[in-house]
Amino acid sequence: MHSQTLPHYKGPLRSPKSLPPSRGKVRMGVKTEAKKRSARARFTPISIFPLKGEEVLCPTQRVAQSSLSTGKRSWRSARSYAKVYGVCLLAALAVLLASACAQEPAATPTPEPPTLSALLATTDLGVGDNRISFLLVGEDSIITAPEASVASRSVSTGASMDVKERAIASFRLWPYGTRGSYVTSLTFDAPGDWELHAGVMNEDGGVSVARIPLEVKEASFTPAIGSEPPTIANKTLDDVIHLGQLTSWSTPDPDLYTESIPDALAKGIPALVAFSSPSLCTSPTCGPQIEAVREVKNRYKGRASFIHVEVYDNPDEIQGDLGRARYSPVIEAWGLTRIEDYFNESWVFIMGADGRVMFKYEGFTSAEELAEGLRQALEAA
Repeated sequence: MHSQTLPHYKGPLRSPKSLPPSRGKVRMGVKTEAKKRSARARFTPISIFPLKGEEVLCPTQRVAQSSLSTGKRSWRSARSYAKVYGVCLLAALAVLLASACAQEPAATPTPEPPTLSALLATTDLGVGDNRISFLLVGEDSIITAPEASVASRSVSTGASMDVKERAIASFRLWPYGTRGSYVTSLTFDAPGDWELHAGVMNEDGGVSVARIPLEVKEASFTPAIGSEPPTIANKTLDDVIHLGQLTSWSTPDPDLYTESIPDALAKGIPALVAFSSPSLCTSPTCGPQIEAVREVKNRYKGRASFIHVEVYDNPDEIQGDLGRARYSPVIEAWGLTRIEDYFNESWVFIMGADGRVMFKYEGFTSAEELAEGLRQALEAA
């Protein structure tokens, strides 16, 4: 397979050698403490939803403020309510969806729930199991509540409007600031147009909802979960004179360039393969992504294989001009360049001991989430 030459990139870009290790750091606008508090979900239990004849304790802002003022319960300690919180969110979202799908008009108009904006971070979706990542945005801030409820349904022509699946999405904080995304796993049983409804609790105990349209293909461009990935070999330290020929990373970890993908998959232990361009990526999270991979490698070294593949085949020749860049034949074989509007964003794959894909992560993924996936792969080995 031939390497693809990229169209000339006209934006300013320094060479990898001139980039400081802190490249990609985003300085977020400073919020007042009041705004920070308003973007979070505070939890103190109060009965608002009866489910199956029982009272369920759900979090609200009103009572939480009193506990915050007395110091009896911090926001972090509120995670102990996560299970009940998720049940309440799903119950509330189910009511909202049922109302939206009702055939008979209500005698008295029901007010629409407050709406949120959403940004879908995962775009290469196919029939089967998928990791879904999205951002929720309120009127003046990113939503950072610990959890959001999610309901999926097909909206293709002729499809039933029934909810196919319900799940809880956990908030994952991104590096350098207060932004982050919600992450969950969903299964799609048919290709076509789908819609997600994501809800978070408001201060008054109500639910704000975002509608997220997405397209599901018959098969994703990248290797599907459960499939055998391509076995094309990546370059290693044995193939080059210096590390700069393998990566744009300003502080590269030699441990990530000692094995080829085919050799790693043949060892009978889990393998983590990361595709990223730490210093040449147009996203501020590519550098932090490979640092997260290094962190996980340091925890599990010797129990799994860890490989970094630079997005570009010639990082040492680019010198700040992406017009000179050629995509690595490895990322082409893995389908990344087939994704619509793909440029150089990060991807991470975890293969089990059997060599098949167990998890795949599009865009920034925290060390915590990667470690969770790798632990499951090690337990299944």
